[in-house]
Amino acid sequence: MSFTKYFSLLRAGLLCTILLINFVNCQSSSSNNDSNNLLVALLASSQSTNCTKTSLTAISSTLVSNPSRTQYTVSGCSTDSLSSLNFTTDSTATLTEGTSSSSKIASTTDLMHSSGSTNIEVTFTLTSSDSYLDIYAYASGTGTDISGPAFRIVPTTVQYRNSSGTFANITANDVPTTATNTEVTYCLDFQSYSSDTKLMLNGWATSCSQVSDSQRNSMSSFPIMQMMNIPSKSGSLMGFVLSGVKIKSFTIGSIISQVSM
Repeated sequence: MSFTKYFSLLRAGLLCTILLINFVNCQSSSSNNDSNNLLVALLASSQSTNCTKTSLTAISSTLVSNPSRTQYTVSGCSTDSLSSLNFTTDSTATLTEGTSSSSKIASTTDLMHSSGSTNIEVTFTLTSSDSYLDIYAYASGTGTDISGPAFRIVPTTVQYRNSSGTFANITANDVPTTATNTEVTYCLDFQSYSSDTKLMLNGWATSCSQVSDSQRNSMSSFPIMQMMNIPSKSGSLMGFVLSGVKIKSFTIGSIISQVSM
């Protein structure tokens, strides 16, 4: 048995024991206070393991001199703990499980990479055939109402937000489909060019660490790619729309593409 599983079972046993003690009221007031304090601590520990910010090993790229990656595990976040990670939320069912276009998460500060190009890796589940996940970067706005360049992942394809503000299908290369009720990971580059004002959108339907050098070195090997009609950068915010989507974690860092524009 792994240490993590052993610790989880031990913690569950302790929680049950404390609840039973409080229920039958067979301890003194002092003991009850100690038990309550321990219960609070254990519950906080359980939540914090699923609401964390972690620096990961960077993925090097010939285009980036200072690569970095920061992972946000958000499946156990409360409103307050999500705020402590510099994010805000609006009308999400359970914070990280959205039900409609009103279910949003957005950053409250600049989390874009200092190189001017940013990668976002996201692990999520589409819960139905009409689900979609929007991923914004270099956006502007107030609260969760942000606007800017974005990917949209639907079960049948991947789309991009065009200059008119609507979403259109990406048709280049071999655009992936996404099974519903299955946890998946996408690795998405928002790559700057033309004096840092324009963006090219690249992506792979896998974790960034699983993308091979040959896939990173050739534009023809990008299964997801869009260069035309993409909005210019309007700000430094990023965020998600979770319409029928459960989001587990996301990682923000430097791009992994090695194709210079």
